[in-house]
Amino acid sequence: MLKSVCILGFIFFCSLVKNSNQQVHYCNIHEECSGDNLCEAQGICTSGRRSPMTVKCQIDATCGRHGACKHNLCWKFERYFQERCYKQEDCPGQSLCDRGQCKPAEPMHTSCQKSSDCKDHGVCKYDMCWKISQKNSNIIIKKQSVDVL
Repeated sequence: MLKSVCILGFIFFCSLVKNSNQQVHYCNIHEECSGDNLCEAQGICTSGRRSPMTVKCQIDATCGRHGACKHNLCWKFERYFQERCYKQEDCPGQSLCDRGQCKPAEPMHTSCQKSSDCKDHGVCKYDMCWKISQKNSNIIIKKQSVDVL
C-alpha cells in the first residue's frame, strides 16, 4: 500500500507497509484498533501491551509515559518496553541503566571487575567505573533497533 504526498510540486511515495503480509490500519481512537493494538498520534494502529498499572482511566495522560487508555484500562505502546532497561548491558555505549532508563554516563577513570570495586555508587562496565553524567542527567538514551523495509 503506497500513499502519495504532493509537496511543492514534487510527489513523494511513502511506504506504510513493512512487508507485503502486513496491512496498515488507520485510526482516530484506540478502540478502532483491533486486539492489543493502539492508535499512534499519526493515526496508524501499532502494537501495545496491557500496562501493569491497575488504574482505571478515561484519558491517555492517566497512563503515564507512552501510555494509552483503551476500554478504560491503561496500556503501553510496545516502544515503552523496548526503551526500558533492566541491567547495564541493556544500555548502549557510554550509558547506564538508572531506574529503568538508559542515561548518559561518564568514566570515573578507575578500573574494575565488578560494581562493588567502584566508589561513590559507580557502576562497572567495560572493566571501568562509570557514573551517571550530572550535566546530562535529564537525557534518556533510546536503544536502537533497525527495521528492514
